[in-house]
Amino acid sequence: MPRKKKSRDPLVLNRLSVEELEDVCHVLNGEDGPELQLALRQLIVTWQESGPNLMNMMFADGPLFRDMRESLKVQWVPTDTGRAHLVFSPAISEDKKEKGRDGKYRVSAEGVALTLFYTLTLHPEWDRLGGPCARCARYYIKKTARQTKYCTRQCGSLATAIASTRKRLDEEHADKLRRAIAATRNWPATRTNLNWKQWVSRREPDITSKWLTRAVNKGELRLPEIKQQLSKA
Repeated sequence: MPRKKKSRDPLVLNRLSVEELEDVCHVLNGEDGPELQLALRQLIVTWQESGPNLMNMMFADGPLFRDMRESLKVQWVPTDTGRAHLVFSPAISEDKKEKGRDGKYRVSAEGVALTLFYTLTLHPEWDRLGGPCARCARYYIKKTARQTKYCTRQCGSLATAIASTRKRLDEEHADKLRRAIAATRNWPATRTNLNWKQWVSRREPDITSKWLTRAVNKGELRLPEIKQQLSKA
């Protein structure tokens, strides 16, 4: 069942919950459309690459710093107790709006991304945003401080299994290549009517002629010198 899009009404600064972080994740994972996903991901990637260090990020991009400062309205709102709230809402400039088919102006994907970025950077648990996952590239909410690479245990297990399989295949390939090189060097000294590929394959049954051809084409294996002088196999 598709997720119901968040209305993104004005937010109470001192009442931010994990739901606001989850909304950021949903957008980053494309659940509100590719245009908004791209706009927010660009901000998040720049933010992450900065350290994250917001001072460095903003001072390195003057126009972005200006947009961030001018696109937010904060209000002090009293309550029926002795406490007050800070409520912030978008105040997107006209250049961050676009005209829809119905003739009405709406906040552009870039403008919405700015308000979501506000939410993240003002959130007391901003550092719980994790991602992209090293396996599936999705963003997620960290369950522990050490959860910095994979979004779930399943992704971590699958990634470990894939890495283990890749390591095994690489080791098997290196072993076959070592044996193929040794056999190829011995072929010129043998008395046989078989060409070098046939002879190597007969000696090493798990090394086929096609495998040898690919190894030569990749530059991993050199043709025997005598083979280069006489004819091509």
